[in-house]
Amino acid sequence: MRLAPLFLLCSTLLCAQSGPGRGEGPRPNLQDGPLAARLFQLRMSRIQQTLGLPEEQAKAIAERWKRFDLEFMNSAQRLGSLRQRFNEILRGPGTEDEKGAQLKPLLEQFLAQRGQQEQARHRFEEDLRGSFKPAQQARLILLMEDLHHELGDIMKETMREQRQGRGK
Repeated sequence: MRLAPLFLLCSTLLCAQSGPGRGEGPRPNLQDGPLAARLFQLRMSRIQQTLGLPEEQAKAIAERWKRFDLEFMNSAQRLGSLRQRFNEILRGPGTEDEKGAQLKPLLEQFLAQRGQQEQARHRFEEDLRGSFKPAQQARLILLMEDLHHELGDIMKETMREQRQGRGK
């Protein structure tokens, strides 16, 4: 079961909103605050409806998903910082050999971090997959695709609200 599209959307949207010269304002918070509450409620109710689970079981799955989000976003932020550093070095002064010497340890960090991120994603998917029968797994895949699109809309709306709040 591949759940990557939702995670990649989160990562892309959140990383695009942070860092110098990017986006307007702070990055939405998936750990607490209005976006986190909306996301949690959306996931919980949709898990419950789609998979026919009792509220407590849906809540436990949504909590596990929230923990994964936090881990994934922290990792994505570290990868984004390394990418930014790559660009600084590549655009900066120095020969290719000098740049290569600076980049080599950063590349190692980047690749290790990306591997850790993929392992975390795999653990999360296995946790979920182990909880469901094949038909439920198929329903979950379809749910994940739907939430992928809905999450993008929620995040855009929240960021728009934050910008409007600062403009007052």
